[in-house]
Amino acid sequence: PLEAVVRRGSADLVYVVADGVARERPVRLGRFSETGAEVLEGVAKGEAVVVRGQNLIRDGSRVSVSEGRR
Repeated sequence: PLEAVVRRGSADLVYVVADGVARERPVRLGRFSETGAEVLEGVAKGEAVVVRGQNLIRDGSRVSVSEGRR
């Protein structure tokens, strides 16, 4: 989802969740739509990505995963 992408300067990143911890991951984006962005590099299929509150966390923040879009 487009809302998962955080822009820092000229870099795009997402937060991937592993073992309850958010890890900042730089990504290379491809095509965009109104609701989504194609990730060409940086996230593997099936990895959980933070889609809410990502502007309030930093690399290494503990997070809880709620069921929803996976």
